[in-house]
Amino acid sequence: LSLDSVDPACSEAPPSSRVLHRFDFDEQGQGNVEAGPRYWLPLRLAGFPKFTEGSFDEAVGHEAPPSFHLAGEGRNVAYQYGGHETRVRPGSEYVIDAFLRPDRLLHARACVSAHFVDESGRPMPETLVRSRFVGEAAETDAWTRVDLVLPSAPPGAVSVGLTTWVLQEPLWNP
Repeated sequence: LSLDSVDPACSEAPPSSRVLHRFDFDEQGQGNVEAGPRYWLPLRLAGFPKFTEGSFDEAVGHEAPPSFHLAGEGRNVAYQYGGHETRVRPGSEYVIDAFLRPDRLLHARACVSAHFVDESGRPMPETLVRSRFVGEAAETDAWTRVDLVLPSAPPGAVSVGLTTWVLQEPLWNP
């Protein structure tokens, strides 16, 4: 999962220098001994039970292990990023590249959403974008790339909020 700036002022810079933040989930060397990634917190909405969880999968990763695994146990599960590495400049556009691996999602689908966050830490709902749903039979057990574009950061936006979801059929196909 990476967040890239497409700020026109940076168009002459090489693409790698415009990466705002890259989540590779390899945090053990940085001192994270928790079961899951730093700053990713579960969303406990109605229909998202407390027994669902997100944790590192030390055996599987897109480019290399680990990855961030959401275990829904047949239920909805979502985790939201609340760290500070996604600070933005007003007026800049951002692209989120994510790789999802919909392992054994029979009736569920996975997706990623993004939105801008204001200085008080509140989501700016009018900026919400969501990837397509991943998990059809042809995509099972394969890493699938999804891209989201957050157009021009509005005044008051200070960071990007990210959420990764596994949703059961009543929510993704109402």
